[in-house]
Parts: sequence; structure tokens; C-alpha cells
Amino acid sequence: ERNDSAEHTEQFLRTIIAETLKCNPEDLDINAPFEQYGIDSLMISELNERLGKAIPDVPKTLFFECHNLKELVAYFATIPFSAPAAPEQHTMH
Repeated sequence: ERNDSAEHTEQFLRTIIAETLKCNPEDLDINAPFEQYGIDSLMISELNERLGKAIPDVPKTLFFECHNLKELVAYFATIPFSAPAAPEQHTMH
């Protein structure tokens, strides 16, 4: 059973990643490797910048250390962190 905090964190991260990839958050598979979505170093820079605004001290190597959304959520479970409210989702058509 996952706690609300992990679910909230996942939703927050899913939204940021989906907006960067220009896809729907629900299209992201929590276990799929980021490379599958074509995340490149430019996108990683953008993701780091967006995460850095919400969470101070995010390591710049985070997306190289965590290979999928599940690992990313697990990483944030290990640090004192509270995900901000997810921004309004803009559904892509």
C-alpha cells in the first residue's frame, strides 16, 4: 500500500516530466526507462531547472542515477521533501 505522500510525489514528477516531453502524464509508465521516452541532456537540464525551483538542492545527476519514474519517486521518499501541489494539467490532444 503506497502512502499519499508517495502518490503526491509521483503525480508531481509525472506532471513535470510529461510537460517536458509534451505528452500526457498518464502515458508515462512508472517502470519504463527514461531513454524510452527520448529524454536527452537538454531535457534533463530543463527537468533539473524545473525541479530545482520546487525542491532546493536537487542533484544535477539525478536523471542519470534514477532510470525511471519509480526510482525517482523512491529517491524523493528518502529525503525530507514535500511535493508542491501539481500544476494544472494541460491535456495534450
